[in-house]
Amino acid sequence: MDQKQRLWPRVPYDGIVEVNAVHYFPPIQAGSPFSEPLYLRSRNLSRDGICLEADYFFIPNHIFQLSFELLHKPIYTLARVVWSERNACGMQFLRADRFLELLEVQEKKMKGIENSRPGPAPFPPPHKGPKGLG
Repeated sequence: MDQKQRLWPRVPYDGIVEVNAVHYFPPIQAGSPFSEPLYLRSRNLSRDGICLEADYFFIPNHIFQLSFELLHKPIYTLARVVWSERNACGMQFLRADRFLELLEVQEKKMKGIENSRPGPAPFPPPHKGPKGLG
C-alpha cells in the first residue's frame, strides 16, 4: 500500500508474532497451515496495523488473533487481513485502542533512533590560533 494512502506512518518493528485463526471460511482442515498457530516475523507496524513476513497467502477480510510483545509488554489483539502477496501480508488492528499508548511510545522511540543516526560529518569549526594570529 502506498504510504500516501495510510492514515498512520509505519515504523520498523522486528519481532515474532503468534497468529491464530479466528474466522476462516471454509472451515480449517486438519493439517492446514492455519490449523495450528503460526509464528511470523513482523516488518513494521503503525497505530492501524502490522506487516508480517509470510510464506502463506492470507485471504483478505479474514480475522486472526495476534499475540506479540511491544516494549516488553504482551499485546493480544484481533486483526483483519487487508492485503496478502508473495512473502508478506498486511493486517489491520481491530482493537488498537487497547495498546495505543505503547504504539505511540514505539513511534517516538523509532523517530529518536532515526534522528540520532549519524549523518555526514560536519566541517570542523575554523581553527583559532593564539590571539593576534587568527
